Amino acid sequence: MNKHVAIKINRMVREDQDLRKRLFSLGYTPTEKDWDLLEQLDSKNIADLKKLISESGFATISNVGKRASYNAWLLVQHADKDLLFMKDYLKQMLKNKDDIDPRNIAYLYDRVCVRTSKKQRYGTQLVLNEKLMKQVPYPIFDIKNVDKRRKEYGLEPLESYLGRVAK
Repeated sequence: MNKHVAIKINRMVREDQDLRKRLFSLGYTPTEKDWDLLEQLDSKNIADLKKLISESGFATISNVGKRASYNAWLLVQHADKDLLFMKDYLKQMLKNKDDIDPRNIAYLYDRVCVRTSKKQRYGTQLVLNEKLMKQVPYPIFDIKNVDKRRKEYGLEPLESYLGRVAK
């Protein structure tokens, strides 16, 4: 395992999560400057992650450990400005699917679908329905079989997920 790379990835995620927790805490309204800071941090993290991957290999569990593999995926989830990288990362996840948490594959697959205006397969990506005042999934392909697909990737049934999110 490459502990040096794991430490760097985990440090990037700590910064990422600290900023997001501050910006999205109850009662706080992020300013334009806050959004700029978040965009700068996401861009820096993605550039750093790309460099780490090119130098040390893909962030599989066996390469960087379970936590850092998860954290690398989390950084990629925030790479909305770099859709090509998200797609490439997803391809690498699929190539290494026996050495990646399958739930992360489902989440990134859906995120790429939503960002490319396609229906998601696992129902992981949600949007606020202002009429209902609750989170609902973006459109889902073949919704009848969504729970079967979710189970294959280690995800709970969609209704359980939505119930947990609502709390």
